[in-house]
Amino acid sequence: MLTFESILDSVRTVSILEVVGRFLSLKRKGKDYWTICPFHEDHSPSLSVSVGRNMYKCFACGHGGDAIHFVQHYHKLSFQEAVAVVADIGGIGRENEVLSSIHQPNRLLSRPNSTRVAVHTPSGTDTKMIQSWTDSYKLPFQQSSRILFDGPRQQEVSQTEKTTLLDQKLPLRTYARHIPNPLMGFLYTYFGESRAGVVIDRYLLSGSTYRFRGFDQSPIIFWYIAHNQQVRRGKVMAYRQCPNVLDTSLDDIKRVKVNGRGLVTSVHKLLYKENYALPAEPFFGEHLLNREWAATLPVAVVESEKSALIASFFFPQYLWLATGSLGGLTLEKAKVLQGRKVILFPDLGKTGGLQPYEKWSEVAFYLRKRLKLEVRVDRILEDNASHLMREKGADLADFLIVENLQYPVWWDDLV
Repeated sequence: MLTFESILDSVRTVSILEVVGRFLSLKRKGKDYWTICPFHEDHSPSLSVSVGRNMYKCFACGHGGDAIHFVQHYHKLSFQEAVAVVADIGGIGRENEVLSSIHQPNRLLSRPNSTRVAVHTPSGTDTKMIQSWTDSYKLPFQQSSRILFDGPRQQEVSQTEKTTLLDQKLPLRTYARHIPNPLMGFLYTYFGESRAGVVIDRYLLSGSTYRFRGFDQSPIIFWYIAHNQQVRRGKVMAYRQCPNVLDTSLDDIKRVKVNGRGLVTSVHKLLYKENYALPAEPFFGEHLLNREWAATLPVAVVESEKSALIASFFFPQYLWLATGSLGGLTLEKAKVLQGRKVILFPDLGKTGGLQPYEKWSEVAFYLRKRLKLEVRVDRILEDNASHLMREKGADLADFLIVENLQYPVWWDDLV
């Protein structure tokens, strides 16, 4: 008998086009397929389905993933339920007892005739309720059920969607305590106390009293504060000083990883355990957009918070923001940058993997088209990085440290 794990490997090979196309109307443009995104108020096709990558991605709200992820969120199912649905679409394990035991009848609402699904029409003016007959598709092993939850389940979801903002005083409280940590220590050592102090003040950096298991040093807190000063997130990450992997004669600062995964948690999780809903994530450093000294500066965007901090020493003529991840650059998040000149500095992708430069170039196209944003993607890494940097998937901070560039002499005039 097949196990759930072996079925899962097969399910991940099911065509994303076949799965998404079962529920949404797709239109081919170039090598990808496009549709109205069902995960936000979309009025023009923003969700792309890539056959080559077998993934979907919305370039407006940032929602994306594989076929299982799509089904799980589109129909609000558990992970195992979504696996069973995708398996049924792909004709995998129809007689397997593991899959047949996943679905619980009391979690699904039986509708003998049809279900109503809220979709955004291509005309793009309103969200309308349209009749969607679903006799052609039924849940695997529960042929009398439909993928639609009843009222109480929908109310439960709406309650959890109430976002939890953090206390606006939290960043100042932690900053005032000035708890030492490896990342701040590196900035002080490398750039000098006075200049490092300016950057630490601006981004409200501080260590945390929290300790990850097996790591006894203070992690850093990266506060994600929106342009309206809402404290939306706090990312707690462990860093350690170490020799630079690109040049062992240099010191470096890297995230601490255990079994390939970084030691990271959130302030929300530490304060509220699981009883919270994360608000929309702003840029790291977004709260600086309205500062008088930054009002006329062009905005530079990188992936990691560390890169934004280090690059601000080398290029203080820009206001440095971070997305927090490769997929963190979205149309919704970028709306706050309208009216500003924007330069994107993507990381280097590891050989054979997803290339961030191509990814962000694609996003930049939609930023210009949808938001009329004045944005370009910089090629400093693409044109100057060594072969070793490409193998390691280096970022802008790695490049600047290895090249041993000196911060501009006119820095003193700006601080």
